[in-house]
Amino acid sequence: MATPYISKHYASAQAAAGNAPGALSITLTGHGIRYATFSADYRTLSGLGHSYPDDTMHGAPGGFSEHFAYLLNNHFPDSKQFGKVNITLLNRDFTLLPESFAGEGDIRKHLVFSGGNAAGTNVMHNSVKDTVVGFSTDAEVFSLLGKKFAWASIRHAAAVTPALMLTHHSLRNCDVFLQTGRSVIEICVCSGQQLKYYNVFHVETDEDILYYLLFTMEQLQLDPATVRLALAGEREVNDALHKSIKRYIQQVLFVSPDPTISIKGDASQLPGHFYFDVLHAHLCAS
Repeated sequence: MATPYISKHYASAQAAAGNAPGALSITLTGHGIRYATFSADYRTLSGLGHSYPDDTMHGAPGGFSEHFAYLLNNHFPDSKQFGKVNITLLNRDFTLLPESFAGEGDIRKHLVFSGGNAAGTNVMHNSVKDTVVGFSTDAEVFSLLGKKFAWASIRHAAAVTPALMLTHHSLRNCDVFLQTGRSVIEICVCSGQQLKYYNVFHVETDEDILYYLLFTMEQLQLDPATVRLALAGEREVNDALHKSIKRYIQQVLFVSPDPTISIKGDASQLPGHFYFDVLHAHLCAS
């Protein structure tokens, strides 16, 4: 499929000699994939990057499942080179439920209520503390994942991001976590080692991001003068968005990589808050 893609890859350490399988983490959004490859024990990063269909491909024949199949086969032609695979789905097709209301029928009912349609999808669930994350996946995408990585762990970002906020060293003392991506953001709020709020928003401009962040804080009665905000995403520290955020929120910090992961080569030159999700998803694998 000769179509244009926006891709970037950063090399780290060379793959280990021999045939020992490594590990792979993928975040899948409606716009493409972000990935990181590791040694089998996740202690050595071998590479990371992203690949998105460019803007000319929106609405192209075949839909996203066709683009996703191309990306998987192009970047990871030999799936057997990975003994461990973590796949995170980042979309708005999820619901958060107490454990007592988390039967499959309940999850599907709530997904229909919140998203309007759960037909033609696979319903799955993960857990984070006492909360069940119910989510749906497109049947074609789910089939592609099953054929390519039948042994993969598949989770929704609504389980991964809050778990990281509750456990990762650079997030433990934060109140709000904002992770930005291509046309999508996550906002997570924790207090006293408890998840208070999590949501995913589709965005088009920096103004959209700032609006959702400040609106969320207002609804949760969080004081911009005292709240501690952590940031992640592929934006430089002095990016215009970050400057705008700092006009409203006084305590802003950027996450940093887990020290147990060895990052070398081109990848070591990246700011520590880049590719945070795919670098650390394995740390909260259930």
